[in-house]
Amino acid sequence: MASITGAQIMLAARGTSAVMIGLLGTTMGVSTLVGSLLANKLVDIIPTGMLIADTLVLFVVSQVPLLFVQS
Repeated sequence: MASITGAQIMLAARGTSAVMIGLLGTTMGVSTLVGSLLANKLVDIIPTGMLIADTLVLFVVSQVPLLFVQS
């Protein structure tokens, strides 16, 4: 959630239109809804502890490029 909020604040600071910021929020909301629907099926297949660990690893890997971006 902090990454999403940070992205929205950054876009607002750069003067991005409200429509684009709203589109980002809408996209994140839809992806959260789809993820919650898929989570039920994934829990039946993958043990919950492993699923949580895998999710955290995926999040960390997705944030690594931010280490190399200065703007």
